[in-house]
Amino acid sequence: MFNFKDAFLFLALFASTGVFAAPSLTYQLSVDPDDSDKVIVTADTSGLEQVEIIPARALASAVQPLISCQLPSGKITALDQSSPQKCQQIQWSLKMEHTSEQGMDISQQIDSRSIDEGWYFVSEWNSLPRVKGSSEIRVCTPERNCQTIPELSEPPLFVVWGMESTELNINDMKVTVFSDAPQVMLQVEQWKPVLETSLRYLNSVFSNTQRQDWQMAFFKKDRSSGSLSGAAGQNMILINAWIAQGKLTSVSLKMLLKIAAHESVHVLDSASRPTWAAESLAEYYAIKSLQTTPYAADEPTRFWLSFAQKFPFSKTGLVEANRLYNEQGAGQYYPLFYFKGSAFWYELDSALNHTGSSLDSLMSQLNFETDGRLSPEFVNAVSEKIGDREWTEISRRYL
Repeated sequence: MFNFKDAFLFLALFASTGVFAAPSLTYQLSVDPDDSDKVIVTADTSGLEQVEIIPARALASAVQPLISCQLPSGKITALDQSSPQKCQQIQWSLKMEHTSEQGMDISQQIDSRSIDEGWYFVSEWNSLPRVKGSSEIRVCTPERNCQTIPELSEPPLFVVWGMESTELNINDMKVTVFSDAPQVMLQVEQWKPVLETSLRYLNSVFSNTQRQDWQMAFFKKDRSSGSLSGAAGQNMILINAWIAQGKLTSVSLKMLLKIAAHESVHVLDSASRPTWAAESLAEYYAIKSLQTTPYAADEPTRFWLSFAQKFPFSKTGLVEANRLYNEQGAGQYYPLFYFKGSAFWYELDSALNHTGSSLDSLMSQLNFETDGRLSPEFVNAVSEKIGDREWTEISRRYL
């Protein structure tokens, strides 16, 4: 006689052991042997009852990869992304853009390769659709460096291969640094200990217990281009290294280290903060983390006073700039988050230091209202240290 109770227990046992758990997939990347400008993505989906695709995250363009499906019969057909199918394997190709002589434009975050240096860069944007129902999707390079595709609420995945690399040890976390610039790697013994010291300090301030290892990629950019940028993905930070007449100058190295520290704060800081605070804290603490090194930057207040004389929106408070940016997409206010914001934290930290305290010690109390204002609890904690009058003067100048 069929026993429903036993059947239920049997199913529960299998579920607890993971037999019925959602399967994980591996996206294996390889360079098309017949076309070096194409990267092939292959995934074994034979363990799935059917394949249903979630489109890749889109940036700038809505174009999605054309995916092929190998049927159980062995026949290969185009995957109908609007209708689930049984596929033994799925595959698609990614077209690589060639980097210019001036170097890679990080802000574009598009799939790229260098003909001269032989490296490849693949971005999740418009390139890596997801298979619905998979518990985890790992993306593996030809060098067998594998990374997990993040949640849709998290920053995108970036992967590189074909570059020289070195490893940093940050409080038992491994940070792998890639670079396509020989000038950077030739000076590795000069910048590596400085960056390690900087990141260890930042990790002590922004202690993200969920963060394990992460990566950085330094892409050379000719200084004559006039542009320099950085970007933080879920697993990797992208940073331009300015090369002037074939050389990495001390000024370029200083900027490289500051951007690396800034973007690392975004990796290490797991708190939810308004845009103005997230960017200004990253900028201020990047500067602070390097202040005792040969690559110390100017005091943020000094830089802000000079910048404010030329910037047309300098009188706008940080909270109001944050509102305009969020509600209207007013990007013209974004520089305030970097320069006015870092000056605010510097001045507040200096005032706290005079009382024997510091901003570091108050980070656990640093919270915000829904409109971007500092929480009353944090304001009270600061006022108790530096006094109501000084807090009022500082907040009026910046907030």
